[in-house]
Amino acid sequence: MALYASVVSYPPLGQLTLLPASDKNLSFVVNLKSNKVFPNFPWEVSLCYKSANVSGKKWSTVPLQLQASPVCILESNMVVKNDPMLANYENIFITSIPVELMRHNHIDFTIKFRVDEYSPWQWVEDQFGTCNGEILLQKPLESPMNLDPYLHLGRDWEVEQLYVDGKSATFHLQSRTSLPPATEGDAKREQLVLGKVPGQLRFMALVRLLEPWLGPRHGNAEFSVEEDAIMCCFLNEAGQHLTLLPMNGIGDVQTLIRSDEEYIVVVVARNDGPESCTFRVIAAVASTIEESISAAVDAARDFVTNSSEARQTASNITKVINGDPENLRSSPVEDWCDGLAYCTYNSLGMHLDISKILKGLESLSRAGVTVSSMIIDDKWQKINDQENPDLWQCAWEDFEADKKCFPNGLKSAITTIREKHPALKDIAIWHALLGYWGGMSPSGHISQKYRMIQDKALLQGHVPAVIHTVHPEDVYRMYDDFYSFLSSCGITSVKTDVQFMIDQFQSTKIRGSVPTAYQSAWTTAHLRHFQGKAISCMSMIPQILFHSFLPTNNPVCVMRNSDDFFPEIRSSHPRHLFLNAHNALFTQNLNVLPDWDMFQTSHPYSRFHAAARCISGGPVYITDSPNEHDIELIHEMSAPDQHGRTIILRPTNVARTISAYDAYSEGHLLKIGTTTGEGRHQASILGVFNISEHEKTFMLNVNEILSTASELPAGKALIRCYRNSLTFPPVDLAQSYTSPLVIHGTLNSCESDIFSAHPIHEVALMDSLVSVAVLGLLGKMTGAAAVLSVCSTVVDDLIRLDIGLKALGRLGVWMAESRAGSRRVSPSEMTAMVQGTAIPKRYLLITSDANGYQVDIDLLTAWRDLGLQGSDSKEISVTLWI
Repeated sequence: MALYASVVSYPPLGQLTLLPASDKNLSFVVNLKSNKVFPNFPWEVSLCYKSANVSGKKWSTVPLQLQASPVCILESNMVVKNDPMLANYENIFITSIPVELMRHNHIDFTIKFRVDEYSPWQWVEDQFGTCNGEILLQKPLESPMNLDPYLHLGRDWEVEQLYVDGKSATFHLQSRTSLPPATEGDAKREQLVLGKVPGQLRFMALVRLLEPWLGPRHGNAEFSVEEDAIMCCFLNEAGQHLTLLPMNGIGDVQTLIRSDEEYIVVVVARNDGPESCTFRVIAAVASTIEESISAAVDAARDFVTNSSEARQTASNITKVINGDPENLRSSPVEDWCDGLAYCTYNSLGMHLDISKILKGLESLSRAGVTVSSMIIDDKWQKINDQENPDLWQCAWEDFEADKKCFPNGLKSAITTIREKHPALKDIAIWHALLGYWGGMSPSGHISQKYRMIQDKALLQGHVPAVIHTVHPEDVYRMYDDFYSFLSSCGITSVKTDVQFMIDQFQSTKIRGSVPTAYQSAWTTAHLRHFQGKAISCMSMIPQILFHSFLPTNNPVCVMRNSDDFFPEIRSSHPRHLFLNAHNALFTQNLNVLPDWDMFQTSHPYSRFHAAARCISGGPVYITDSPNEHDIELIHEMSAPDQHGRTIILRPTNVARTISAYDAYSEGHLLKIGTTTGEGRHQASILGVFNISEHEKTFMLNVNEILSTASELPAGKALIRCYRNSLTFPPVDLAQSYTSPLVIHGTLNSCESDIFSAHPIHEVALMDSLVSVAVLGLLGKMTGAAAVLSVCSTVVDDLIRLDIGLKALGRLGVWMAESRAGSRRVSPSEMTAMVQGTAIPKRYLLITSDANGYQVDIDLLTAWRDLGLQGSDSKEISVTLWI
């Protein structure tokens, strides 16, 4: 039977589904697919469930009802996409069970099915090896809230409640045991048992995978983490979330979390400072994992911002910049990140010269791709051993570029690049925080000009070596001189790499003095010379995350959010997305814009990466080899603004996983969500990525798309699928939380799709109610992000729709009329204007279906044909009269 039938369900088998306590009914949807080489048998499907907390309990069984049509079942509030040309029958079964009948808040469930009433039952697990699903009904938070139900603390800890509201509570945990000051030699790591999480079901920890990078670790009831964790999140049997955040960024203490052999949470700390201190941890409890993380980070930020070190750093930066901190926030960092960027690293390799760079840019230009910024990556500098393949053995000698790369110097090279490619607004250049991978050359020009220090350091891979670098007391002057030189050469931004090395020195004294000085000097310099246009790379270490990126008194900084893009390693591609999506759970709360790294558009998995970069909320860089570009894909990722600059359609908010407790090894679909726009105009975006090694058929609840918003939307929404441009019937958001609306799909390994939910605005016009949804730019992966504003009014019995856009393309607007017998609207009954100029009717296309009609306005062609010019405003103004 398994040879010609397969089963997929919502809630999904093999996964834990957390449902809010407000749910009154549990709805189940099963899609049974059978091959058309056989007849479409009268299948029967039953749901089996039991308490997850009682072993040996018998299954309760509930039959599911077969639906009449698998294509569009409006009466059950379910939508399933189905192609009649496919070789399979789609049999849809549903049932709904009142919550009170299940008697437990935590249940296991599975599915059994049979060909007809005369055949034996087949269990899904026996046929396909699919594990039971789990459903956890969330209980309300304890009131009054205290930490005891969520964490059983060891006796060496004191608890201070910091903040409580209806959504979360935060606590400051401080040890009674002191961390002694550093003595001769290296400070030692000390550890202290924190406690155990009662009723733990799942955990997710962000650990130091390598010295510079973070990544997630997952587990169930036993807390087992072998690496150092900077954050741990726990889901308990009541459906509540506990986040533990070790305190860093105050003094010279590094604090992390591990587990011991009894699966108990242990705090590990190292004190590099001259005074004794304590172990400190922030604990936060909330009904969602994101609320608990946000509450913990906010509490940590208050401590760090109010510390004497942070106040002094902020004061120094403000003095050097000679400006008001409020004005610093208006730096052009986010505008800089809106442009499509090109990086030389994978495209041109590690042997750069001016001819290669020009060849790479000319290749893009010939293909019709205009990038607004570029990064000149590694191997442009003058280093002491240019040909050494081991970068860790190479050290920096001079500010000026290597003559082999740029014979006439850096300034001449940048001038040539700008002359040949005037559309390039920004040119960034790569360097390491300590100079180069191996620091500074003791015989170089830089070492002659500034005081130096040297110490053994653990390089990546734990290879000790002697590193020379600028003394902390001279590093402000060095960075000011260096960035002044770069600026004089025409460089407008920097990518500063290998930042984790400030934590790798073996001398306690140097470890205590270098991190704060270097981070403050670097921040001051890039704010002063480049208005904050800087990328912080290999910097996911506690001393940087908490010192530089927790306070919000500086402009947002771009920070690399994961290890590199490795084009040649097949297994790295799904894992790259998985790491970024989970790391963003934490980094979205910092004063950074997470950067998911460059990728190649001509790569076998280019669409997989492109979809992730487009919804990430961060910058998008391509690193295509010359003459190897997927132009169609680049157009799906970007659009021209009114001045001809190619920009990416970057959502307003940062994307992150919405399934935080799903382990990579389980091979579930990776769901990455974000939102774009503000208030009642906010659209939700959900990327669905198949990170497993085989094809995946799935059911996606519309509520998963809507859950990407911080607050549940009201009214109605229109759901769109990117891959096939399918628009589903309008969803009543109030009803969607009481009965399921499910989208069915299939993805091959390393394939993805993007779903978006667009708010519907209802406008009363005479005797009818007109529903309008602005879809953004059609044919773009994140076309909704092109919409900046929407305003609908009625003027003289006409609907006036004013739309502000950030880019040009094909604007899509969906409409429906509630009046019975309403007819299709034709272009002759509509007037469209852009920047106050009427758009000829030939640029409007109107299509209709059973749900309404869609207006497609070719703004880009109209703009060019009409010879329109851009304005000073960032918004392109479009007006539609109906």
